[in-house]
Amino acid sequence: MEKILVIEDEKLIREGIAEILELEGFEVLQASNGKEGLEMTRTHFPDLIVCDVKMPVIDGHLTLQALRKDPETAKIPFIFLSALVSNNDIRTGMNLGADDYIPKPFEPNELIRAVKTRLFRSKELKDRMEGLKESILLSLPHEFRTPLVGIIGYSQILLDKFSDEKSSEFYEFAREIHTSGLRLNKLIQQYITYTNLVIISSDPKSFLEKNKILSTIPADYVENIVLKIAERYNRRKDLQYEIENIVLNITPNYVGIIIEELVDNAFKFSSQGTPVIVSLKANADGVRFVVKDNGRGIKEEQVSNISAFIQFERNQFEQQGMGLGIATSKKIIELFSGKLEYKSEYTKFTEVTVEFPV
Repeated sequence: MEKILVIEDEKLIREGIAEILELEGFEVLQASNGKEGLEMTRTHFPDLIVCDVKMPVIDGHLTLQALRKDPETAKIPFIFLSALVSNNDIRTGMNLGADDYIPKPFEPNELIRAVKTRLFRSKELKDRMEGLKESILLSLPHEFRTPLVGIIGYSQILLDKFSDEKSSEFYEFAREIHTSGLRLNKLIQQYITYTNLVIISSDPKSFLEKNKILSTIPADYVENIVLKIAERYNRRKDLQYEIENIVLNITPNYVGIIIEELVDNAFKFSSQGTPVIVSLKANADGVRFVVKDNGRGIKEEQVSNISAFIQFERNQFEQQGMGLGIATSKKIIELFSGKLEYKSEYTKFTEVTVEFPV
């Protein structure tokens, strides 16, 4: 059943609109002003909002502005109801992002027609986005990965064949090809994951409703990821960890991405012989994941600029990749209502904390 929020300060009008919509089979929520409407929207995430313009506390225009600024509510179809029907009034509402404008008084059929039209167009847009998502997630991985399978596979065969001649040029060439293939494969996977998360973030409500799962993340699953990273950097002795079994409403795959990226960065940006400390524990408020290193640190102004395709001080430090790892982790954390916090002193240490609610 589709859910509609009616925001109207006049009780009789509000209840009349609710009755009309309920008779058409909609679930209806009611709010008497913009402040109540914003609170109900962020709690119930309606499929469509019908809102008056002139109201106490917060009016319709300010309500719409607030909704359009929030990524979680920006795409909700919004219909204005108002006795203000001049061209300027209508233009103001449309410029703010309203989907339709119904003048008072109106006929019930006029309201029903507008509501159904906007719901249909919203569903049509979601279907198009799903089509785009499938195109990206199904076509691109295949087109990118098919040649890489050959590159990685055949270079591994050459490595095996010349394993007794590791000083030869043949072995060295094969090793470089194999390493480059693995690096490119990881980069493609990061890009695909990030693109998927960008698409999901355009309609997080639908994704979260379809993926209501409670996952048990075993300690040994996380330990395996962390140990492999330490071994990759030949720094097993530098790793200190304390990891518990946890339960989260996130798939293990997404948890693994966050751990992989944050721990990898801790090793990447710190020196051999300095500790990397990893902690994953459950508490009364949820789950807390902490990674600390005594590396080069990050400047305060850089933290807020973390995003895809951004790397800091590349002119001073050799770096691989495109800056997608941390940006992807940040997207996952935001999607599942987590918190990401950086504490750092430049050239001395960085401590990254991720918290997810119960």
